[in-house]
Order: sequence, then C-alpha cells, then structure tokens
Amino acid sequence: MSRLEVHVFNLWDEAGGADYERLNVVYGNDIDYEQLDDAQICVVMVGLPARGKSLIAQKSRFPIAPYSAPLFPYSVTPLHSLPLIGGPRGTNYALAVVRYLKWLSINAKSFNVGSYRRADTPQPTAEFFSTGNTQGERLRRAAAKAAVSDMLKWFGEGGGHVGVLDATNSTKERRAWIKQECDAKGYECLFVESRCDDGDLVLSNVLSVKTSSPDYVGQDPEDAVRDFMERIRNYEKVYQSIDGDENLTYVKLINVGSQVTINAVANYLQTRIIYFTMNLHITPRSIWLSRVRIPTDDASGGFADNVAARRVRIQRAG
Repeated sequence: MSRLEVHVFNLWDEAGGADYERLNVVYGNDIDYEQLDDAQICVVMVGLPARGKSLIAQKSRFPIAPYSAPLFPYSVTPLHSLPLIGGPRGTNYALAVVRYLKWLSINAKSFNVGSYRRADTPQPTAEFFSTGNTQGERLRRAAAKAAVSDMLKWFGEGGGHVGVLDATNSTKERRAWIKQECDAKGYECLFVESRCDDGDLVLSNVLSVKTSSPDYVGQDPEDAVRDFMERIRNYEKVYQSIDGDENLTYVKLINVGSQVTINAVANYLQTRIIYFTMNLHITPRSIWLSRVRIPTDDASGGFADNVAARRVRIQRAG
C-alpha cells in the first residue's frame, strides 16, 4: 500500500534575486509497506578502505531521495548542481542507504564498526591493521562483535527493518560469521561489495581522509595520506572479493556502478535496496525544474508571459 508524501521547497530567482516562493510537492510513494511487516535485513558492506563505504557523505547537506527521484511532472529548466551523495570525493553507500530507507519510512540504522573500534583505539597507525598485529586483530574483532551484537539487539527490541553493518568485512571467514549470527536469529543478509580499480577515484577518496576521517583529526595531511595508503596495503594482503562459493545474497558494484553483479536476491525490500545502490552518483548532478506554463484564454493559443521558465535555486524547507 502506497503512502502520500509531501515535500516543501523554497525557490529563488538566481538572476533577479527575487524573494523566494514556496512550492509544495505532493506525490505517491510507491513502496509496498504490506511486504515489510516481517522483513528484517542486515546489509553488510564489503570493500577495501577508500572504496566509498562510509565516511565521505557525512558532509552531505541534503536529504538524498527527494532530489534523485523524478518529482516534478513539468517541462524543465536547469538548476545549479546539488551534492546528492557527497560531492566528487566519493559515495557513502552505508549512509546513503540508511537515509534513503528512512525517507521511505523504513526503520533503518547504520552500525559503523570503526566507531566501536575508536572507543579503545581512537587514532591508530597503519601498523594496527597489519596482519601480523595480534593485539590489533583482537581489538578489531571485538569491535565487530560489539557492532553485530548491538544490531541484533536493535532488530529484536527496536523493531528495526534494515541494519547496515559498515566495515570492510574483507574475508570469507568474517562474512560467514556475520551470516551465521544473523541466520541464528532469523534475519536476512544482503552483502553490498564496493570494488574500485580506478586509481583516480581511489586517490580522490584517500586524499579526503585528512578532513573527513576521525582517525586523522589534527594530523598533518601528508602524514595522514601516507599512513592511510599503508593501511590499505595491509587490507589488500588479506582481502577476498565475494564469489559464488560463499552462497550469499549480494550486489557487487565495480568502479562505482560501471559494472554491477547481483546474486540470489530473495525479496522485495532487497530489490529496493539494490536498485538504489545501482543508481547512486559520486558527482554533483543537475536537477531540472520549471513552472507549469498555463495557456492563455485569448485566441492566439499562446502562454502567459509571467510563467516563462527561469533559472532558480532550490532549497528543502524545514
């Protein structure tokens, strides 16, 4: 059953600097809520650091879905670009999925394993993530267990529909353990792997850590980038991409969606999540909007001059 959504926008004339006008947009939300009653899904992020899983989109200033959906059934005029997902630095799939689902009135929450790890190790060096660092491995595993435990508790006691486990989850062993924990409680798993072989995209994400990652607050930017690159190399030593032998439900996004692989999708909500991740963009997008041109009553059959298309600036009200 669909729900009616109402969104309010403020419009400015960029050329003339006119006072803003308010536009109410009412449209149907096509989510089928009757199919969500029993759906509880753990969305497990998978991927090396700097592949767009977590931190970058926290700087996004706008809700995602109202701007990425075709809301306006009118002819078009260009708007300035809006950073839908976080701008050119990269895509935060975990945060984007949560915001999208909340916009659909679906109870969703992100569980970032890095945030749990920072409680004990707030600013570790790359050595902390070395395969030979047994103390670091123990603390990272404890953080993952705490995040999964809180997520399962939230499913059971908080009535959650979709929990997003935001971490590298880079080995088959780790993914098998997560699936086992969820299966034991009767919750589904959907694995979302972000792979990127484009060196320019990876470098762009790496360069952003000096301003976006809590692990490098107050540190010299060049030292932060150097350490982060070493951290990536440590993860690459053990990283295992998802393959068919794991018998998982998954979507694999390669080079930010230039190639997509989908396997064993089981239900409606999984399909909605996958469709959304396939349509994320990492660069600012132009949105088009126009006034409705109202025909005049005279015999000329023309249109009223005061509704000619104008370049406008848009802002979500409230």
